[in-house]
Amino acid sequence: MTQQQSLPYHLDPSPGAGTLPARAHLSSDRPEATLNGDWGFRYSASVAAAHQDPAAQDSRFPHTVAVPGHWVLDAANGSLITGRINRFGSPWYTNVDYPFPLDPPYVPDENGTGDYLREFTLEDLGFSAAVLAGLGRVILRFEGVESTFKAWLNGTELGHASGSRLSHEFDVTDHLHHGIGSNRLVVRVHAFAAASYLEDQDQWWLPGIFRDVTLIGEPAAGIQDVRIVADYHDGAGHLALEAEAPARAYPLRLSIPELGIEHRIEAPTGGTATAKIDVAVGPVLGWSAETPRLYAATLASSEETVSLRLGFRRVDISDGVLRVNGAPIRFRGVNRHEFHPRVGRAITAEFTRSELETMKRHNINAIRTSHYPPNHHLLDLADELGFWLIDECDLETHGFVATGWEANPSDDPIWLPAYLDRIERTWRRDANHSSVVMFSLGNESGTGANLAAMADWLRSHDPMRPIHYEGDHEARYTDVYSRMYATPTESDSLLARNPVPWVSAEGSDRISAQPYILCEYVHAMGNGPGGMSDYEALFDTHPRAAGGFVWEYKDHGILASTPDGRQVYAYGGDFAEPIHDSNFVLDGLVFADGTPSPGLIEYAKVIEPFRVTIGEDLRIQNRQDFEDTTGYTFHWRIDGADRGPEAAGEPLAAGILEVPTTAPRSTSTLALPAAANKHPGALLSVSVHLAEPTWWAPAGHEVAWGQGLTTGRPGPAEDPELAKHPGGTAAQPWELAAFDEAGLLRSLAELELAGPELLAFRAPTDNDDGTIEPSRGMRPGGPDTVGTNAQAPEDFDWDAYAGLAPEPVRAIAEKWRAAGLHRLQRRTVSTRATAGELASAHRYGAPARPEGFGVDLNFSATGTSLRLRARMEALQEYGFPLAQLGLGFTLPAAVLTDASTARFTGAGPGESYADSRAAQRFGTHPLPVGALRTDYPRPQANGRRGDLRSLDLELVDGRTLRLTILDGPPDTGFTLSPWSQQELAAASHPTELPESTHWHLGIDAGQHGLGSRSCGIDVAEPEAFTARRAELLLELAVLPGGDGTA
Repeated sequence: MTQQQSLPYHLDPSPGAGTLPARAHLSSDRPEATLNGDWGFRYSASVAAAHQDPAAQDSRFPHTVAVPGHWVLDAANGSLITGRINRFGSPWYTNVDYPFPLDPPYVPDENGTGDYLREFTLEDLGFSAAVLAGLGRVILRFEGVESTFKAWLNGTELGHASGSRLSHEFDVTDHLHHGIGSNRLVVRVHAFAAASYLEDQDQWWLPGIFRDVTLIGEPAAGIQDVRIVADYHDGAGHLALEAEAPARAYPLRLSIPELGIEHRIEAPTGGTATAKIDVAVGPVLGWSAETPRLYAATLASSEETVSLRLGFRRVDISDGVLRVNGAPIRFRGVNRHEFHPRVGRAITAEFTRSELETMKRHNINAIRTSHYPPNHHLLDLADELGFWLIDECDLETHGFVATGWEANPSDDPIWLPAYLDRIERTWRRDANHSSVVMFSLGNESGTGANLAAMADWLRSHDPMRPIHYEGDHEARYTDVYSRMYATPTESDSLLARNPVPWVSAEGSDRISAQPYILCEYVHAMGNGPGGMSDYEALFDTHPRAAGGFVWEYKDHGILASTPDGRQVYAYGGDFAEPIHDSNFVLDGLVFADGTPSPGLIEYAKVIEPFRVTIGEDLRIQNRQDFEDTTGYTFHWRIDGADRGPEAAGEPLAAGILEVPTTAPRSTSTLALPAAANKHPGALLSVSVHLAEPTWWAPAGHEVAWGQGLTTGRPGPAEDPELAKHPGGTAAQPWELAAFDEAGLLRSLAELELAGPELLAFRAPTDNDDGTIEPSRGMRPGGPDTVGTNAQAPEDFDWDAYAGLAPEPVRAIAEKWRAAGLHRLQRRTVSTRATAGELASAHRYGAPARPEGFGVDLNFSATGTSLRLRARMEALQEYGFPLAQLGLGFTLPAAVLTDASTARFTGAGPGESYADSRAAQRFGTHPLPVGALRTDYPRPQANGRRGDLRSLDLELVDGRTLRLTILDGPPDTGFTLSPWSQQELAAASHPTELPESTHWHLGIDAGQHGLGSRSCGIDVAEPEAFTARRAELLLELAVLPGGDGTA
């Protein structure tokens, strides 16, 4: 420790020096002034090269940067160009690995150092002489600085602090120049410091002063801190309040006008600075994420009034069930990093509110603030707008997994003060917020005595809220059993309270008594995630299931330019980082610009607040925890089974359902609308809408829906072998179309339409390329069990218990590539023309591989339509699921534009795959052709629409290409893209895709599911594409202009 004490401040493991004790972020009428804006800036590539006296009056600050902001993203650093490192450095992304040697507490000599300068006068900030005369002290607050920083005011050192996402305050009363005299505030910030070992949080490393800097005037008789507990029980509220103020501030006055409460608080006795009161409030409406009822209150002295918003609620655990105000709750949550593609973590309240609006519109009710306390405005908004929060401490040491957790700060006493400081600052700032129902010790920091000490500190100060930390795998010091990416199989066993065979009996008993949370699951990287419905079914089944948080809400793509000036969303490696984790930073339900991905649309459906089931009767299940059905309207409509609610024209019948008031977590059963009896085999759709406007959506916004048939499944009305084109007569296929010597189509009705070629490959999604199954780390002796007593009987089959394959993880896409499915070559075996039919047989195989596929094609004609029967078969067993079996056609690029209309009947309007299709309803869907694809920042397979019946493409020349599925598997699907699967697979960014020369139309007889194996579960067996043969019967026609409407 002696050696540690002699280290420079930025290498000191302690939390800092010179800062004030942590306290709440209060809304008050005291004088405050922002120091945000343009600051002078000076950059040095190392500490040694930095100015030896940062606060010297003659030191120059040659640049100007924005505060809040990150210097690597500031305009002064120049445009961000991929492949380049800018003069102030560039963003650097790692997930687990530290971007410096594992040598705590040291960091390399080459360590970007930024000096900031802000000059101001108190008069300009509104601190006149009269104002200053009434103040007891003036406080300088920094709300977020990455990483460690030191501050000087007018040449006097104020102190230094670490904890990048934590608030730090300095008393500057005695160091200010009053009146019109200029004040000179200098702040030195280090990109990396000892504290960086505690901040390895799977995000861009972005140094700078990125949150607000504020000058606060505290009245001499002001209120320094307030702690409130607004408890709720049996319809009544109880308020416990603690206030810290100088003696001259008393008496204080508590006022809650709506409740008729006025309470006088006398000065504390016994030498304490803290006054404590308990007030029985009487009947109140409880606060919840569904009913965020707040009561305005004030706490006033003679010189200051603090505004409070009280949400009365009690969090408890009963028989392993997490409850609020006595009701079980379900987290339908997301993990949220704070991120904007231009300004990084320097976000505004308006920006955050827009994100919360998107969440609410997609049925999300909970946020885990991964992996640090958020900007304070998020908590204010969550209280007001209604979100459950798990407020996570600014802590992660994940990179020590590389050493088997050796030297992990979590179990090193040198780091204990920093751990305790971080949890105290988190709690004291945020404890007054009703939305915070748990505090989390941090993320992926192994286990150890320091984490247990954090839990002890929290429990002694806040006995009501449960303590969360996923790394406590034996439930030694936490109150909820939290896991990441546990499989449905293992989750089911844990939720059923089965013994946990790899921990002690005592640990198993503790786990069984706790609520179960998946603090991360269904990793939303690229096209996916699949399998969300399987988890939701588990949550619906087990009372101890408190839900989960998708990883994660948003992609962290940084807006940059390629060297030739094209815009791109950059990811790891794009700024020449020596080590990085590539596009693992692009793993959100929304894209970096906030646009919802198909994954968010699917999640919204899976977690919808009502479940509509249509069968012999109609069932409305209210899946909410607090609200009944009175705030919603229920609409029904009946359409022809070949049309659906998206089709143009009027429904066969429609109306409003009279749903009896249905309590939370209850179900009402109704008779089908009488009109259903008049339309057997028709499609009945029921949708649930907001009855009144809310802050996040207008009246009429749809929150849930369901579909069902009165009888059977939608499909063609006639036997596909007997169906004829209306008014048509049999013809020869070569009278309608041109074919090549292999018997493949070249054109149809003078439209260049080539194919089909076999499709057995798709551009690998991030999940297809994924190999990360965190559940494997929980094997006894695995990296996630270090520091625990994890063990299992010798004959224990852990893989069967967890639902994992015993062999090492190998990406399915690697198997596809090894088998050469991306480079199949065709050999025509035979062609044969007979009366009314053109038949051909083909073999497809990959270079240097013996396996292959047989494809038989039979073209015939009826009227003006061309029919194709295709049989596809794998000639050998591949031993793994295929990407797909399908047919690929090409059209010239000029015949369609992105604005052309595609009208299809099937599941839509969005994408659907075997394990991600809940959000798509059957109907006829008109879309712009450009809307049929999703342009992921790393190109990959996308855009599939399933359950296909027919597809109309309106061509540039006014004609329509119509494709009808006459026979095929139930989930026949299509894709339409300007690029082939091989072109998508070869590109790392959209800017690397070639100029399109053709449209690629794929018709598949099924595709492999998506899963979330980029970090999580593989595609479940029922959704894996294991078929080895398939048959499709298609009809193709080119309709003249005006005849293409469905």
